[in-house]
Amino acid sequence: MDLPTIQPESESDLDDKATTDAKAICIVGAGPVGLAALKILLDSSQYKSGEWKPSVFEARDDLGGVWCAMNLPSLRLPAPVSPTGEPPESAIYDSLTTNIPHPVMAYTSYPFAPSTALFPNAKVVLKYLNDYADHFHLRPHIQFNTVVETVARTGSRWKVTTSANTVLSFDLVMVCSGHYRIPRYPDTPGVAQWLSSGRASHSATYRHPSNMGDTVLVVGGGPSGQDISAEMCTAARTVIHSLTGAPAEDLGKLKRRGRVTQFGDNGQVTFNDGSMETGIDHCILATG
Repeated sequence: MDLPTIQPESESDLDDKATTDAKAICIVGAGPVGLAALKILLDSSQYKSGEWKPSVFEARDDLGGVWCAMNLPSLRLPAPVSPTGEPPESAIYDSLTTNIPHPVMAYTSYPFAPSTALFPNAKVVLKYLNDYADHFHLRPHIQFNTVVETVARTGSRWKVTTSANTVLSFDLVMVCSGHYRIPRYPDTPGVAQWLSSGRASHSATYRHPSNMGDTVLVVGGGPSGQDISAEMCTAARTVIHSLTGAPAEDLGKLKRRGRVTQFGDNGQVTFNDGSMETGIDHCILATG
């Protein structure tokens, strides 16, 4: 599919005509929030009367934000591929589903199809976002493969520099780039050594259960930590799931433990109750 190229006016052109032209509005990111912002602007009386001119800049080659995952054999590719980028462009793992019902997360102007599972998988959500963009004719306003590199206030306007070697001037900037791409690492003593040695990794790079050794530690009690600890039980002999405030509990292959307070040598960890586990082959940090 040929993607449209937006050609906003140059900074000097906009400055010369700022008092007479439409307000130029920059939207950074074509994920769920960026799409919603664009749709609201296009629905406004100001856009319809020519008073507002929105332009969306998306760093990647397609819309969807965090839901645009290269590992999904869906709208984009016929087969999964390994996560790309550092950190990965998307942290979505193969089995991920939404953790809220789709009637709650849907745009009010465009519900999911009635036949959709209550907690749809990522492939369904990505298709929904593409359908939303097509239904409301949003794509012509999106410039793909364009990174917004800097945004600076200049007088009463915003100077926006992009990876396309353009410097543009806008009246308003809406930052809709989300906050899920950059992994959050705990500052637990010893974790840096585990990461540098390859004994630990962040869940942003996790895609599906694989052989990481006999004993795997999963740190984090959020949805990804719950999912990954359960999935890894199919690949590891023992999975230790560390959750803040959890009492020690052994459930077959799964061990629940409290918060990790120390990552030690030779695969040893200490928990907040003073107990220890040894012989851990790998740790997955599902810490946000």
